[in-house]
This record gives sequence, structure tokens and C-alpha cells, in this order.
Amino acid sequence: MSNNEQPKFFNEVVLPHAKGQETGYPEELLRHILHDLAGIHKGSFMDLGGGWGAHTKIAMHLGFDAVSLDREAAADDVPHLICNIAKERFPFDDNHFDVIFSKSVIEHFYTFELPHLMAEIIRVLKPGGKVVFMTPDWDSNTRNFYKVFSHVTPYTRESLTQCLKMYGFQNVQTTKLIQLPSTWHSPFMATLARFTAALPLPRSTSKWVRWSKEASLVGVGCKPQN
Repeated sequence: MSNNEQPKFFNEVVLPHAKGQETGYPEELLRHILHDLAGIHKGSFMDLGGGWGAHTKIAMHLGFDAVSLDREAAADDVPHLICNIAKERFPFDDNHFDVIFSKSVIEHFYTFELPHLMAEIIRVLKPGGKVVFMTPDWDSNTRNFYKVFSHVTPYTRESLTQCLKMYGFQNVQTTKLIQLPSTWHSPFMATLARFTAALPLPRSTSKWVRWSKEASLVGVGCKPQN
């Protein structure tokens, strides 16, 4: 790389296959997170660090007024604005959004970068609005977390809860999510997945085994009314 050449963006290198990729699972996942875990069904929606904008499109399909915000452009058919969210002021007025959703983003931030990020989230959320973070569960992903070179801050259920509370969010709830839809509304299937996770089986055995073992965290916090 020459001195004048810029490094490639994360999505261009790590997730090129995701551009324009559409399957039923991401919509099922986002619907479950927003409706069941966060209790949100409508309103203005920001996909923070939205990448190609897949979740922005899904939110629009679910009836939200949605936009993606990231340091790189989303797909052409996705409403988006470009912003270095780690350093720059978000290009929105105060008290603008009902919900800010951020999947697989916060683990790419060092803790010293969080004050700016969280202050901007608080600023552009409406009073009573909610932030929703989804991030790998460290307890379930210790072997794989650092395979992504830009992963810098792992979270446990306890530390994500502490983080949200420390930056002023209220009514914080952090859920350990198994990314197998059959477990979301079935206590039996959820128990079976936890049993599978404890077995000494290679993650490559099947999708069921892999996703039973590789859980995620969903942290939800509410901006104070005053």
C-alpha cells in the first residue's frame, strides 16, 4: 500500500458477499429483536453502523421510517448517510429517532471511543426512545472473537448492561440470544440448545450445533424522559 492509498472498508473486505444478499432469516431476527425483546413496533429507525443496509431495508419492510448511518456507503437502494460515527457529530437533529439499532458494531469500538458514540446516540434519540445493541457473547465466542481483526472489545451480559447504565440509559435489559428461531418461543427447544452447547461437539457438526454454541447478546436501553 502506498502512502496515499487508503485501507479498504470493513464491509468491502470482510462482508462482500452480504451486499444485496436477501434471505428470510435477517427479517425474522430483526422482527424478534424489535418486537419481542425491545417492544418496538413502529417509528423512526436508525441502523447505526449499518454496512450495506440490510437491516435498514428490513426495518422499512416492517413499517419503520428507516435510514442507515455508517462511514461507508450502503447499497444504492438503501436510504443512508455517511458519517465517521466514532468521531463525527451525527447528521441529525436532537430528539430525532424512536429507535437506534446497531448490530455487530460496538465490539469494534475501544472503550475510550464510547463517550462520543453514546453521547451522540443519546442526543439524537427522542426522550423515551430506545437503543438496541447486538454483539457477540464473549462467554460463547472466546475462541472465535478475535478472528475478526477489528474486534477489540468483547462483552458479557454483565458488562454490556453496565455499559448502557453507565452512559445514562434506563430500564436496561440484556438478553443472551441463541440465533436459532425455533428456540425463541419454545422453552423445550431453548433447553435443548443449551444442552447441545455443553456437549464436546465441533461447531462444524451442523448449523444447530454452531448456533447453539455461538450465542449473541441483545442489550436494550431507554433514553430518560427528562
